[in-house]
Amino acid sequence: MLSLLAIFGVRLHQKRKNSRAYDALRDQVDGFDGDDRRLMTRHHTRPRQEGQAVHDDTYWQTKFKKVDLSDKSFRVGFDSMRLVRQIGHGATCVVHAGWWEERGMPVAVKRFFLGKSFLYEDFCREALMHRDLKHNNVLELLAVTIDPPCSITKFMSNGTVYHLLASEAELTFSQMLRIAVDVCQGMVYLHEHKVVHRDLKTLNLLIDDDNIVKVCDFGIARLEANTMTTGAGSLQYMAPEVFVSGHYTEKADVYSFAIVLWELVTRDVPYADCPTPYIVMSQVRSGKRLTIPSDIPPGYASLMEECWHQDPHSRPTFMKCLSVLQELRLDSTMKRKKIILNAMPAPRPSQDLDFLEQSAL
Repeated sequence: MLSLLAIFGVRLHQKRKNSRAYDALRDQVDGFDGDDRRLMTRHHTRPRQEGQAVHDDTYWQTKFKKVDLSDKSFRVGFDSMRLVRQIGHGATCVVHAGWWEERGMPVAVKRFFLGKSFLYEDFCREALMHRDLKHNNVLELLAVTIDPPCSITKFMSNGTVYHLLASEAELTFSQMLRIAVDVCQGMVYLHEHKVVHRDLKTLNLLIDDDNIVKVCDFGIARLEANTMTTGAGSLQYMAPEVFVSGHYTEKADVYSFAIVLWELVTRDVPYADCPTPYIVMSQVRSGKRLTIPSDIPPGYASLMEECWHQDPHSRPTFMKCLSVLQELRLDSTMKRKKIILNAMPAPRPSQDLDFLEQSAL
């Protein structure tokens, strides 16, 4: 009897502990801005084109079934998730902060809406592609549910780099370099695994409890072998060749990284002063770029210019970018410099500006 009471006491303690953690998560999420668009951007899915697919319509479903049978921990029941609050949405999904009962941990639950623009085959492809990505600077997929189709990842309480830049926190150049290095390391890993992100931006860079940046949102990512089109991504981060030819390669990710580098040192929204998306497209295609602040280190400015070079073949690889950033971090003059970046930044729009989220036509 005493042993049974002891076991019951341990379980009750654990249940209360989980309940307190769940309540803390709910309070934490309730502290977010009510505008869901600030936490998740839209997903733009490209139309299927004749001859574009490299596999038949059931290829990924077949692979998914094999993984599902061999790895029982990969698929979990939806009833094991307690949804707390919606924190984002897209054209094909909605994202909730939630609580995973079995593991007693906060999670982000991305629920997909299946239809003509996002099929079950797409869900299987995305789940399998994300499942194999294991890196400290890439958001890890913990599990999936089938009915309804959802992906489960860790809940990042510190939000995104976008929101960090929009805050009133004082940020030094050294801190910005650390963020840039984290992003670069994540992108080196993705490109080594033949994954082109296609929507690299500060809203898709999450910050964990240890202030490590995780590249996330592979909803529109594709394996390198596939043809990429302008039906994906955020316009102000798009490379000029994407506007011209519609084809997207890993060098287009490098261009997007240049815009992220610019945001880190300006804490401003790229092309926020442009009244229409067509002006942005025109400027980028003609070779005009964002103004680089005069007070940042020359090495950082040069890297930005190389990354957004008009000719994609002239842009560096992420491995080269990483080497340059690491050299800047080791530079003794940089360590001694205390460059405070916009301690009180101007208010940023609730999103990157609605018109800048439109796909290029």
